[in-house]
Amino acid sequence: STTLSDTRAAYSRSARATSTTHPSFRLVEAYETAEERSASMADVLASTGATDGFIIASGVIGILFSLYQFRLVSRISLTDRISTAPGGGNQAPLVGGIDTTRLIEIYEAIREGADSFLFAEYTICCYFLVGFGILVLLLVSYTGGQFHIDEGGLTAVAFVAGGVTSM
Repeated sequence: STTLSDTRAAYSRSARATSTTHPSFRLVEAYETAEERSASMADVLASTGATDGFIIASGVIGILFSLYQFRLVSRISLTDRISTAPGGGNQAPLVGGIDTTRLIEIYEAIREGADSFLFAEYTICCYFLVGFGILVLLLVSYTGGQFHIDEGGLTAVAFVAGGVTSM
């Protein structure tokens, strides 16, 4: 069987034998030279095993760094009570001598605002789902001058289920 490189080599030999002055033949020769150069350069820089090892090592280093960062952040206590749950935080501040009362106030304000925002957003989404669910039910059910509630009902249920699961 003939490989792609065999075909290119044969084409290149016939091109050189025919005429080396034509620009397209010089382009083929330049491409083959660049391809051979890049292939040999890739073999020198990294083998497949070295590349796989680099990828795996990078992933392991990333996971270890994220665990280190998690431990640093989990040491900061945002409540005044002592947490006994695993990963629940440590009462010792991250840096000694820091008063965390202002941090706790900011945390509570952000949490309260986020809860209010999510409640408002989900309320609006529910109104939208109910309204457009009814619209889908009516528009899909009415075919051929009659209402076919079974067809429209399934479509409306699918619409509402998709909306609820995406919230």
